[in-house]
This record gives sequence, structure tokens and C-alpha cells, in this order.
Amino acid sequence: MNAFPSNLSPQLTHSDAHDLTEPEAIRLAQGGDAAAFERIFRWYSRRIYSLCLRMVRNTNEAEDLTQEAFLQLFRKIHTFRGESTFSTWLHRVSVNVVLMRLRKKNLVEIPLENANEEEDSPRKKSAPLTQC
Repeated sequence: MNAFPSNLSPQLTHSDAHDLTEPEAIRLAQGGDAAAFERIFRWYSRRIYSLCLRMVRNTNEAEDLTQEAFLQLFRKIHTFRGESTFSTWLHRVSVNVVLMRLRKKNLVEIPLENANEEEDSPRKKSAPLTQC
């Protein structure tokens, strides 16, 4: 007799998570299995941190972005369809997280008032034409 209802899968124990293949971990994480998601994090966290660090060149920001990338993965892992390798898909998710942060950062650094100053600044005007 099965100890779990047929509509529920058992959560993995910490030791079971070490025996997972990548496709199994992905499938289980898509179903909400925390141990499988943790295993994915352990497999990919250094690679994602390195990517973030290369893009922003700041260790603290790279750590924050790595965390944000895995939060985004947690939210979006159900959308992974397997049309590319998981590592390629996660790389793209992570790059998008970094690019969004950089865009937001640039918006904060350059207020709209300053962006329009060039257009409003007086330009060199040519000397008025004189009639002879």
C-alpha cells in the first residue's frame, strides 16, 4: 500500500536529492519540490554568480543578482519546456535579471530632467544676416 495519496508525490529527503539526475531534479522542482530546487541551486550557483560578476564587476551586487536569478528561476521553472538545455535556459534567465537591474539602475542615475537639458540648452546660433 502506498503511504502517499495518489495525487501527491513525496518530498525528497536531503540524501535523496544527491542521487537525482538533472532532468529528474528539474521535473521535481517544477512540481514544487524544495530539495530538488536546492540541488539545482547547488549545481548552478557558482556559474550564475560568475556570470553576474562578469556583467556587473561588483561582488556584492553579483551576490544579490545571483539570489535574484534563483528567485526568478523559482518563479519561472514551470515554464522550462526543454527546447534548449536547462543550463542555456538558466543562463538566459540570469542575463535577463542582470540586464533589468542595469536598466533600472540607469534610470535612477539619469533623471528625466537631466536627460532633456541638452535639448533645452541654448545652442550656438549663427550670426544674424545683415542687409547691405
